[in-house]
Formats: sequence, C-alpha cells, structure tokens
Amino acid sequence: MSNIDFKQMLDQADTEFIYLEEQCHKREHEECDMKLHAIALITLFNFALNLQLTGKDLIELLYDLNEERRLHQVLISPFLMLLDDRELICRKYGHSYLLFLSEKAQGKDDEEIMKVLFTQ
Repeated sequence: MSNIDFKQMLDQADTEFIYLEEQCHKREHEECDMKLHAIALITLFNFALNLQLTGKDLIELLYDLNEERRLHQVLISPFLMLLDDRELICRKYGHSYLLFLSEKAQGKDDEEIMKVLFTQ
C-alpha cells in the first residue's frame, strides 16, 4: 500500500471521526468525552478493514501518525502522557485490530465489538 493510500485513508478517517465527534457533542455533552476513544478506534479500524490493512500495516500507520491529527490526539497522546513508549502503544492497537477483525468475521456489529475491545 502506498503512502498516498495511507494519507488518503487517514484524511478520510480523521474527517469521519471529527464529524462523529461533533455529532456526539451535540447529543451527549457529558458522556461524549468518554465515548470518543471508542468512536475513534472503531472509525480507524473500519477504514483499515476497508483498505485490507494487516495488523503490521496498522501499527506502522499509527506509529507515523502526525501529532496534529485528531485521531492521534484521542488515541495516542493520552497514553503517551502515561507511558513514553509509542511503539508499545501502537502494538497494543495492532492487537486490538486483530481482535476487531476476528469479531467482524463472526458477524458482530460495531457496538458489540466495542464491548469486547474494552473488556479485554
């Protein structure tokens, strides 16, 4: 997969996440902040699935994710404040992506998958 495909995918995923974030804030003021991580994760994973990325591809993509992207601010930055190991954080998301793929293969919807991802 070329860098252009990754960039386009990230642009689309970022745009989709920003839209979902705005919708969440319009509907659920207090609960929204708690849901943003899950929304960002599912958005990213669905775009990665559509591009048929492997776990390794996703880890590399996350590792190189620009700090100015909203997805980085929600998925990576909070963990970097606790753990100064970007590679470990990205590998954890790679593992979660494989679990996501497994759950999708079983026909589960995004809401069911979020429950599984956040109870592991």
